[in-house]
Amino acid sequence: MLARRRSYGQLFRVTTASLPLPPPMGSLTSQCVPSGPEGAELLDPDAPSGTRLPRQAAVAQRLREVYEAKFAFPSWSCERLGEGSLEVYAQSVTVYYPQGAQLAEVKRLVREREPVNIGMKRRYDQQKMQEYFGYATGAYGRLSSSERLGPNLAVYCRTPMRAPDGRERDVHVINVIGFAFDKTQQPDYQYFLNHDDEDGRRAELVKKMSQMWEYIYFCAHEKKLKCVRLSQVGGGAFSLLLGGNFDYQALRKESLEPVMARYPEIETKELQFIPDWVFTPEGERCCSSSLLVNAWDPWSFVGNGNAGDNSLDGYFGRCTAMAVLCWPDTNPCLQLEDRYRLVPP
Repeated sequence: MLARRRSYGQLFRVTTASLPLPPPMGSLTSQCVPSGPEGAELLDPDAPSGTRLPRQAAVAQRLREVYEAKFAFPSWSCERLGEGSLEVYAQSVTVYYPQGAQLAEVKRLVREREPVNIGMKRRYDQQKMQEYFGYATGAYGRLSSSERLGPNLAVYCRTPMRAPDGRERDVHVINVIGFAFDKTQQPDYQYFLNHDDEDGRRAELVKKMSQMWEYIYFCAHEKKLKCVRLSQVGGGAFSLLLGGNFDYQALRKESLEPVMARYPEIETKELQFIPDWVFTPEGERCCSSSLLVNAWDPWSFVGNGNAGDNSLDGYFGRCTAMAVLCWPDTNPCLQLEDRYRLVPP
């Protein structure tokens, strides 16, 4: 128990000491807050009796201060967090990671994320990030080199999605991290493309991409969702420097088709424009049984640059609460080990 208590203390070592007290949030379920001293560290000790509440809303507000203004996640997600109306969504979040990965590294990669990283440009205040949360840049850089990569992972989340006119609908989303070949500085480029053993690294990339697709279908099967709305994870900007023996479409076909064949009961359709499709008649009919696939980034919070980011991730971020739901400091459910699922290859 002592080691577990330390881990909770480390996660909140900056924020719990320095943040102002948040407004009431409603009860936080015992599924998310451990009993005993560990759970007490996540709660506001000065709140009135019977309403000892978490500091997560204040943590989220402090996090928004770190972003350059136009790149921040939606302010309404902080408000919803403060009201306590995101609690049921917080309980849904699940992290998927590969066999052979160290859980401690996976947890670091879930927490030590950069607010914004677009083409290796960090559009946030690194000094404030260090001061408020104890790190300045993402763990992916520290866990990766030309000889190894940090574990690839995915995060499932049920979240409210908000249309520009204010309508909301609940959606199931899995945030899947594509391999980044948009800049030569990217760890993925250094590992796979800046190496003499081209054939061996290509085979390894296919294997890792297969694991990436496996998260999606494994999650859909586990959550009893009938349809995967698939995006071009790792395509688009991330495939800019791919070509020849590393052609993205060839890699995608080779890695994806065997995974789809293992899940014949799950229908696959192309993801349509977000958030527009969700609020169409088809979206209204199909959202409750569909898993939407977000093409996430190895460095950033879910949503990356949000309204300042024209990627799929940015469109998901600007209209959902996933930035706060998918980060352990604002969702204490992610500090519990049963939220982490090992997925066989």
